[in-house]
Amino acid sequence: MKNVLKKACCALLALLFVFGMIASAGPAYAEGPSEPAAPAEAAPETVTVKFDLGAGHEAWAQSELLREKLESYGRGLTVVGVEGSVMSIEAPPSYPEPDGTRIKNSVNGLSSAFDIVLSRTITGEDGKYDFPDAFDAGEWLYSVGLKPMEAYGSYADYRAETEENDKVMPVEGQTFYALWAKPVEEASITIEAPVCGTEITVEYIQSENPDVGYPLTVQEPHPNAVVSAQNAALDVEEGIPACLWKQEDAENPDIPFFWEAYSGPVTGGETYLAEVDLRADFGYYFPEDVKINVTGGTLDSDLSYTLQTFYTTFISVPAVHDWGDWTVTKEATLTEEGVETRTCKADPSHTETRAIPKLEPPITYRSTKGDGAVWTKGSSATADFTFNRSVDDGETLAHFTGIQVDGKAIDASNYDAVSGGVTVKLKPAYLSTLSVGQHTLTAQFDDGESVTVKFTVQQSSSVKPNTNPSGSGTQSHTPKTGDDSNVPLWSGILSASLIVFLSAAVCLGRERKKQGGR
Repeated sequence: MKNVLKKACCALLALLFVFGMIASAGPAYAEGPSEPAAPAEAAPETVTVKFDLGAGHEAWAQSELLREKLESYGRGLTVVGVEGSVMSIEAPPSYPEPDGTRIKNSVNGLSSAFDIVLSRTITGEDGKYDFPDAFDAGEWLYSVGLKPMEAYGSYADYRAETEENDKVMPVEGQTFYALWAKPVEEASITIEAPVCGTEITVEYIQSENPDVGYPLTVQEPHPNAVVSAQNAALDVEEGIPACLWKQEDAENPDIPFFWEAYSGPVTGGETYLAEVDLRADFGYYFPEDVKINVTGGTLDSDLSYTLQTFYTTFISVPAVHDWGDWTVTKEATLTEEGVETRTCKADPSHTETRAIPKLEPPITYRSTKGDGAVWTKGSSATADFTFNRSVDDGETLAHFTGIQVDGKAIDASNYDAVSGGVTVKLKPAYLSTLSVGQHTLTAQFDDGESVTVKFTVQQSSSVKPNTNPSGSGTQSHTPKTGDDSNVPLWSGILSASLIVFLSAAVCLGRERKKQGGR
């Protein structure tokens, strides 16, 4: 049995040796003819594409400088013709990369090449514009696309078109367009002030965007900023978050404040920095000299910066207190100011005071002339009464509103009121309508109490007898009635007449007695 096994092993070794010799001898030892090798894949043919720099850039498109930079860029581009602002460019063959992730000299590849060459041509080595006409209208080269700028409605439209272009080969006659953005002329930011006592928390999260390699700051709560642009060129919502930083962090160059947002309680009265990021709408960009108007804070132009389509602003914002109501802590007097105080609801140690003005002395009016005056009927003089104010006497006439006589309002046509305090002059025509005797006059004012004085109207002391109505010149002996008659004279005449009458009666009686005696 052992011999059989030995013989079998030797036969197997011999067979293996033979097969090894055949394999090492190559195809001559192989059975039958060998398979032909597969031919190499043919590279696509060269394509000619067009590159439109846009109206107004014809001289640039036709310049030797741009031609040289395009052809020396390293992608094998050749300018074969120029018409107006459109360049015809021959691109080398495009073929897939070995890993299949993209196509060499794809649509995106050519777009990037044109974009880079244009950007390098705009600014020369000395930092000056080789072709300043590109910026005559304030334009900025945003990118290169397959449509003019106005054909894109938004960033999303542009991205959707270019997302797969790494795997798309350019085709003969395809046109690429320089996308020129317009400047945002002016933007406005209205920012809310942080409130004392608000507790600020910060969380750092990694962005879902792989292009963002740093953590994003999530700060809660945060003040809102309302942003608007004069030419409606901002891609923002009504309220956007404004991240807060400590003002002293920005002033200390050793602290990278932009990596460390503020956390902790807000202190009223302190100044914080609010970061508000603006984004230009598609087709717009932020020039260096864009005008930013801020309400609620002060723009820090040294810290703020633009990245063309983005503008990061830093605004100094003073935190405000959550004040309670004002309460009087010291009453004002005629000689001293008072004090009002209010307290922050978030922190009672924060108080604010303000002065209460001294009390104003009450305004009073007084009579300085005319009280007790006497006016005689028939006089052509006015009856004058003067009133003065306790303060600012020059304002007396302005606050005078009228008078009353014996409690009844008198029409202004019956008197004159002149300055100098205020002097009321009752006219003779009105005074003559008043009865003989004592009367009252009340001066009225709109900012103080009325003042009342007394005056008297008296009858004239002179008497004039009535003349004959017929005009004969004969005086009438009929006594006048009323206050103008001469009482003593007529009393004497009446007494004498009575004596005469009585004497005649006595004589007549005696005469009759004599006759009766006869």
